[in-house]
Amino acid sequence: MGEPRWKIHFGDDSFKNAMKYIREKKFADLQDSLLDEYYEKIKRVEYSAVALALIIVSATIVDVIQG
Repeated sequence: MGEPRWKIHFGDDSFKNAMKYIREKKFADLQDSLLDEYYEKIKRVEYSAVALALIIVSATIVDVIQG
């Protein structure tokens, strides 16, 4: 049968809904270690993205002030 594949199409909310479900940790009562891993990975990526954005904004501000 092959491996399952993500079917992401514009206008299809299934991926967005799945991400929201995981982000809000609504799966906690399932005690699913795989979902726990996904949750931790998503959180790390989100925190990294925020940190990178702050670094970029800070560097831009410093550059403008010095410029």
